[in-house]
Amino acid sequence: MFRRIAVPILLIALIAGACSSTVLTLDEGDCFNDPDSFTQVESVDTVDCAEPHDNEVYEVITSSAPSWPGDETMKAESFEVCLAAFEPFIGVSYDVSRWDIAALWPSQQSWDDADDREIICAVYDISGEQVTGTARGSAD
Repeated sequence: MFRRIAVPILLIALIAGACSSTVLTLDEGDCFNDPDSFTQVESVDTVDCAEPHDNEVYEVITSSAPSWPGDETMKAESFEVCLAAFEPFIGVSYDVSRWDIAALWPSQQSWDDADDREIICAVYDISGEQVTGTARGSAD
């Protein structure tokens, strides 16, 4: 069973700020802190991975669905692709790792209105503590 945070993405507006990034601009290697709510995420505070942070993006992939598949199918696809990319990034299997998976995927609104198809996979320390540096190749 996954110990995971699952979040559909809702695009309403581009929110600008020194450290704020719309989730649609997150890329592999970006680190960010937890948003105020994980219900529907529009933006996150990105930080340099050398600084304390909550999450690190390790995979961004386009959904294989040709049309909006529904929330449950989108959630299932997200965790399938995030789990497949986990061990190559961390260096050990998910089952024995101290890292957990946070997946962000399009909502139907962002799919329809913003042509959003990206699934974003991030890791975070299961203890809930902030980390410094990258989780890439940590093998723990």
